[in-house]
Amino acid sequence: MGKRSGEKKVLEGEKVEVKCTASRYNYSEDSISWYKQTVHGNQEIASVEDRSLEMYTDITRFDIVKGLKFKAIQTDNSGTYVCRARPPGPRRRHNLDAVLREDQIEIRVQAYEPPRLYSTNMYSNETLIFGKGEGVRLFCKVGGTHMPKVSWYKDGKPVTLNDNLKLVEKTQALIVGVVVEDIDEGEYRCEAENDKGKLTRTQRVVKVEPPSIHQTNLLGEMEAGKSRAEGNQAKLVDAGGSMLLQCRVLGRPRPTIIWRRNGAELDPARANITDGNQTLLLRNLRVEDAGKYECFVKNQGGTTAVFQNVEVQESSIMATIYATGIAIPVFIAWTMEGSTHSTYTTPYPVRYA
Repeated sequence: MGKRSGEKKVLEGEKVEVKCTASRYNYSEDSISWYKQTVHGNQEIASVEDRSLEMYTDITRFDIVKGLKFKAIQTDNSGTYVCRARPPGPRRRHNLDAVLREDQIEIRVQAYEPPRLYSTNMYSNETLIFGKGEGVRLFCKVGGTHMPKVSWYKDGKPVTLNDNLKLVEKTQALIVGVVVEDIDEGEYRCEAENDKGKLTRTQRVVKVEPPSIHQTNLLGEMEAGKSRAEGNQAKLVDAGGSMLLQCRVLGRPRPTIIWRRNGAELDPARANITDGNQTLLLRNLRVEDAGKYECFVKNQGGTTAVFQNVEVQESSIMATIYATGIAIPVFIAWTMEGSTHSTYTTPYPVRYA
């Protein structure tokens, strides 16, 4: 055993063993000790000081082995450890170096870190598949001092691998060969986990289907942003009444529906829009509510629209009265001081040009 030094790099939580060996002919078990260097000098190690540390002695035919075992080494165990041996018997100044022998070893403990994400294309939004026969590759490139385990899920369940669905790159990438509608669509989740933590990334895969209107009571159709000649017949409604327009749609992703009048989006305070924006209800119609009503539908696959011209007219009875100028007497009754009084009043006739 001579004076020497070494270095050992380990990861937090690992089992670590260091040992030194001395000739049993020159040294005894009691003359070999372990120390740790501190700012106050070398401090002798006793196994009782740290339950995670075991100190042991193994005596063979020729040697004495004295070692340290860390059951789960921690970052604060980093440092320089010294194994020092002194032969039994008196020491003299002139032969101190010949008597004292030591080994030094530096242990560097790297902290156990949670998973780290280096690269991904999963951003909790949508991956859109347009072409027929098109596939997709999702990836979670992760790392850490202790390599995380990467698992994949679809719609909350572990993925079922097959010829069309494969894991590659040490399970850090998932390949869907051909995205099949209703089978491979859904939310995919990548989970990377070790004992220090877990990270998750999700991505929804959608097979794009352009929007279509499959049920409506709006009669006009739009082509390339222009109205077709047919379907322009106006819908007549009475003032004070209500009007219900419906526009039921299909498409992937779910289309956005916008209701417009004369090219401008309807005021939510005036319009009652329900059923996922598929139904428009207007109450207490006024003459100024007349115009061209349009249901505009869009998603990433395209756009479509239908429209309806609407005219608001005064009710037939009131229109007849106003046109003829007939004055209608009004009967008014009231009670005062226990007596009932009544009278008729005749307004001036009103005419509309």
